[in-house]
Amino acid sequence: MMLALEERDERLLAIPWIGSAGLAALRAAKVAVIGLGNVGGQVAYHLALPGAPLVLIDRGVVEAANLGTQGFDTVGISKVDAQVRRLAPLNPFSRIEPMRADIRQIGMGVLRDASLLVSCTDNPAARVAVNTIAMRLGLPWLDGALDGTGKSLFGRVAAYGPGGACYLCPHDGPSLAVLLRNGRDAAGCSGAWRGGEEIAAPSTLAVSALGGAVASLLALWALRVLLGRGDGVFGREVYFDLDGCRMEVHRLARNSRCLADHRRYELLPVGERSTVEQAFQAAESRLEGRGEVSLYLQARTLVAHLRCALCGAEQRPWRISGAVEAVCGCGGEMQATASGLVECLRRGEAGGILGRSWAELGLPAEDVIVAVRGDRDLALLLA
Repeated sequence: MMLALEERDERLLAIPWIGSAGLAALRAAKVAVIGLGNVGGQVAYHLALPGAPLVLIDRGVVEAANLGTQGFDTVGISKVDAQVRRLAPLNPFSRIEPMRADIRQIGMGVLRDASLLVSCTDNPAARVAVNTIAMRLGLPWLDGALDGTGKSLFGRVAAYGPGGACYLCPHDGPSLAVLLRNGRDAAGCSGAWRGGEEIAAPSTLAVSALGGAVASLLALWALRVLLGRGDGVFGREVYFDLDGCRMEVHRLARNSRCLADHRRYELLPVGERSTVEQAFQAAESRLEGRGEVSLYLQARTLVAHLRCALCGAEQRPWRISGAVEAVCGCGGEMQATASGLVECLRRGEAGGILGRSWAELGLPAEDVIVAVRGDRDLALLLA
């Protein structure tokens, strides 16, 4: 039976802290939910019901082992497509954009029109990526986690507002290294140039109800942020132990010595399918001062020179790591030379690729690079 929109929204409109103004604000927003497993799928459900537009990001495919804990009913299709099929009928206002991708591989500027990021990933490396995107774009973000060992009913939810504490604030270099190693398979020295494209993590062992507890708090906090009440949750972290019926709330303090600089980028679009030369020209025309301009990639590495460990054959691919074939024609492993990995481009060293587009080098659409001249810099959006 078709319902009038007024009937569908009757109870939402009657909630004092939502009402007609709140519902309009909610439906004018855009929430990116990153990770669609036990937690993320339920967050997306709770936000789709009242009609929040969503961007759903996950690289995974539904496996049989997901059916008992993540709410899927079909195996072999991408998680984003499965969730679109499930959520789209719930509310016509909840426009849903699927994005099958690893959050670390999408262009930093892709989510610049989002209102809020909600991280429901199962590994620290992805959270660091979300933290960076949120910080550079000046976006609020929420993070949810649970104990995936199956040994306890423990969950965590944190809220990070622009200008406040970030995910890296509690860490120094050694503790961050330990955090990022946790749950990952070592690639080995010879494979380090590939950039760790795959995030290896143990299977999450948790019933859907535990994911639902984390997801419910995330969704409630998301609604508060979207309705202009985020100050009440930003800078807070909640731990709850449902085995012991305990809950703790902590304040998240900004660290003046944080590994992240907490800067928001003001993005300058360079143009569609822009070339390396065009990026240099844009920076040189806008950055005053003497000295040459340097272009810094953000969390990416160009592979400029490889050598086969078996036959000695060489390649100069000039491609982003992860987009380069790692095996030689002889069957040997290609290894990066000492000068073969590039994270910073200078005009004098980039002559052979000045005419190539950033897309040809393997950078994703709407990625960001930073141009530096002297003590000034400029963030370029590679549309």
